[in-house]
Amino acid sequence: MSGKRYTEEELLWLFNQDPNMTYEELAVGFSERFRKVSRGQMSDIKRRYPDKMPDRKANGNKTRFQIGKKPKYPVGAEIIKSGYVWVKVSDEYIPGTTTNKDYIKKWKRKAELVWEKKNGKLPEGTFLIFLDGDTLNCDIDNLYPVTRSIHATMTKNRWYRKNKDFTLATLKYCELLQTIKGEK
Repeated sequence: MSGKRYTEEELLWLFNQDPNMTYEELAVGFSERFRKVSRGQMSDIKRRYPDKMPDRKANGNKTRFQIGKKPKYPVGAEIIKSGYVWVKVSDEYIPGTTTNKDYIKKWKRKAELVWEKKNGKLPEGTFLIFLDGDTLNCDIDNLYPVTRSIHATMTKNRWYRKNKDFTLATLKYCELLQTIKGEK
């Protein structure tokens, strides 16, 4: 096809299908009648022709969020994701939002919650490290806020160790050096 993605005949067929069909079912029917396409290509047509293409279910997945259903995890639940412990802090559901930012609004790292409960908000421009290197150990004595420049020095010199006391001593050394040099 030169220029157009779908012929007039294909588009006419698509626009006249049952609106209760999922994009998956629509893709199968289209593939049988014309040429092979994916579910994603079918849902893309809705974005191209919003006034002609009726709304459809995104897919046949029965486990998607439905009004009145309880979420999978209650507020306060803990999970391990990407090597960190996360705690669910909100059940707020905003239709159509599934971005990473929305996920972070509903879940927070346990280490940050523990730190904020004891010390308040993290200082500007810092993030938490785990002194013993164990990202699952969210004990307040194992958490320490560092700046990116201190973290870079620690990483460059390979001063992060599983020994909590050694790591803390080298962090204090880096902070002292930056204070002497007048860096922030």
